Formats: sequence, structure tokens, C-alpha cells
Amino acid sequence: GVYAALDALRTGKIVALKGVGGYQLLVDATDELAVDRLRERKHRSAKPLAVMAESMKTAQRLAHLDAAEQNALSSAANPIVLLNSKGDDKLAPAVHPGLDCLGVMLPTTPLHALIARDFGRPLVCTSGNDDGIPLCYDQVQAEIELADVCDLWLHHDRPIERPIDDSVVRVIAGRPVTIRLARGLAPLPLDVATEECALALGGHLKAAAAWSNGRQAVLGPHAGDFESLPARERYVEQLAAWQDLYRFQPTHLVHDLHPEYFTTVWAEGQQLPGLADQHHHAHVVTGMLEHGWLDRTVMGVAWDGVGYGPDNTIWGGEFLIATATGYQRFARLRPFRLLGGDRCVREPWRTAAALIADACGKEQVAAEISADQIGAAASHLESLLSMRSAEQFAPWTSSAGRLCDAAAHIILGVNDAKFEGHAPM
Repeated sequence: GVYAALDALRTGKIVALKGVGGYQLLVDATDELAVDRLRERKHRSAKPLAVMAESMKTAQRLAHLDAAEQNALSSAANPIVLLNSKGDDKLAPAVHPGLDCLGVMLPTTPLHALIARDFGRPLVCTSGNDDGIPLCYDQVQAEIELADVCDLWLHHDRPIERPIDDSVVRVIAGRPVTIRLARGLAPLPLDVATEECALALGGHLKAAAAWSNGRQAVLGPHAGDFESLPARERYVEQLAAWQDLYRFQPTHLVHDLHPEYFTTVWAEGQQLPGLADQHHHAHVVTGMLEHGWLDRTVMGVAWDGVGYGPDNTIWGGEFLIATATGYQRFARLRPFRLLGGDRCVREPWRTAAALIADACGKEQVAAEISADQIGAAASHLESLLSMRSAEQFAPWTSSAGRLCDAAAHIILGVNDAKFEGHAPM
């Protein structure tokens, strides 16, 4: 099986390998046609792909690593580490298109190590799923769902009880910061004293659940985005599995303030009391917990893409005076309009148009945003701008994320975002 997989990789084929937490897709990271084929089949057009290096020496040929980054890469958790690429790494351009940042990991199992050693070149190592669909972890399921994605399967006979993605970390100011808490790091015990049995459901994107069983508080692994039905079904299954493993039944649920998030709607459908917390207050309290400051009053700065505010506007560039249980917003980024609401997430030129109109007048928008950039939308740009006064079509926001989207369009000409954060990255 290993030799067949190596032969397939050497001829540009895609291999689905059963790892620790689920199936992963492997392909030669130096083969431009093979990486493009993987993107096409996985329906992942632009989001960067992680690379598996055989050894630390190979990783150092791909990216710059200081001592803290080497420690993170070689740690027992074995995460993907975000590094500054050297730019002359011989990788296919589609591995991390337009970015100077590269996700690198070392082999996670002896099987990975055998393949990486004998293949001799870096391998793309990405989750075994169609983009937006949960990770495949069962052999029967994988052979159905990945039939149109991979060319060869490499199975093993150890069943996976609970699927889990790879963790992602980045060294910032000399210390590792967790970007995605998953394999090797989660479930994570939290330094919170509690006698309650509670379940906190997370947000809508990059979500994770947390819970207390009355004796310990725990943060669960990354559960992903809840845009698709399969992702939501997997999340509910995993909630039941965690309750069974930690032997508790929650007496109440905690969810986001946003009324349309899947987690909010699900919580409201349960026969349990619920507590809604504002998105950015939760971000600030997370920082307080990380530093052991739950007993303090802090000034917290929460810059984000979207968070529902109690004033029914979209928050995202907030300055809060906060305790663990409450907050007061004392400053924010100057609010601006989202032309077309959520469409601004995928079409950053809309936010740019609104900001240019605010700053320079509507007549300047056409001079800055050309028909070549936005295509057919140029014919009704004038009517779009007239929507700025209509709350239902152009809601107010203070989002730092949308502000960065607009800057990316104005400075770099990024017209459409293929994934969350694409334009600012």
C-alpha cells in the first residue's frame, strides 16, 4: 500500500491517507498541475494549503524558523505552524497563492513519516473533505465522499472514535499562539472554578464548544463553520459525544447574541435555560481567561469581522471596559454602511465603494472602482450607492474586518474574496 501510494504521488495523483483524526489528502507540493487538480476537485480555489516536510531540515529550506518556531513545530502536539516563506521554496504557486506565509507540519504518524521520507519532496497535506463539508473519518464514508477527489486510498485498521482536524499555531512576540485548537491540543482544561453543569456553544464560524461538568471546565476542539447542513449535523453529534465522555447533562446553555446563528437557533430549540453573550465581550473575556484576569476589570480591544450588537448593528471594531460578566462599549471604529449586507464579505469592492462615497462623494466612486474590476455590477453602481440610506439593504457596521476588506480592494485591487479573511491576508 505504501509503495502504491508513493508511485501515485510521483505521477501527480492525489492520495487519501487515513491519519489520527481523519482522512488527509496528499499531493506533490512541487507539482503545479497536481496542486491545481487538488484545488479543483476539493472546490478550494484559494485558501492556502498546509505542507508536510520530512524533517526540520526540510522545513528550514521552505521557511524562516527561529528557536520558538522550531519548538512549536517539533512539539508533541505536532501542529501546523504558520511561518514566513523563503519565497524560493520550489513549491507550486497554488500552495499559498499571493501570501508570504506558509503552513508547515512534520509527519504526525509513522505512516506519514515513511511516505515523507521515501517521497523526498514536500507534500501538500490537507483535510480529507470537500470544502465546507466535515472531515471524513470512516472508511466507508471516505470511499463515497472522496471518490471524485482522490485517486487512491491508504487505509489502516484502527477505528477513529472522534474526528479531529490538525491544530494550527503561530509564534507571535516570541510565544506560540493557537489559531486552531484541535489535534494534540484539545480538549483543553480551562482554569475556571465552577460547580455548574453548562454548555457553551461557540459562534458560527471557526466555532468550538466549551463545557463544565461541575468539576472541571473544558474547551473542545475546533468544529469549523456552520454554513452547511453536514457541518451542523456533525457538530450536534459531537456535542452528544462530549457529554457522554465527560458524563454531564447541562443545566443551561450559553450562546451568541446573534439571533440567526445556527448555535443560537439550536439552543433556543432545547428545553433548557439559555444565556446570550455579546460576541466581542466573549472575545475579551477569552483574553482575560488566558492571562488569569477573570477577577479584574480590563480595557479590551476586539477587532473582528462580524458580531451582533445589542443596538441591532454589526459590531467589529470595539473598545470595551469589561469584567467577566459585563461590559461597557466606550469607543469603536467609525460606523459605515455595508452595501448589500453579507454580500460585502465576498465582494469587498462594495465596502470600498461605500467608504469612498462617504469620504470623497459619490462621484469619486466611479473614478476609483472601474467596470473592469466589478464587471456587470458597474451598470447599477449608482443605484447601489443610493441604498446607503436604506437600513435593510445597507446595515451599519463598525467592523475592522470589513474595513480591511475595503483597503485590500483600494490598494491591491482584490475584487472578490474566496474565503473569510482572504482580501486582508
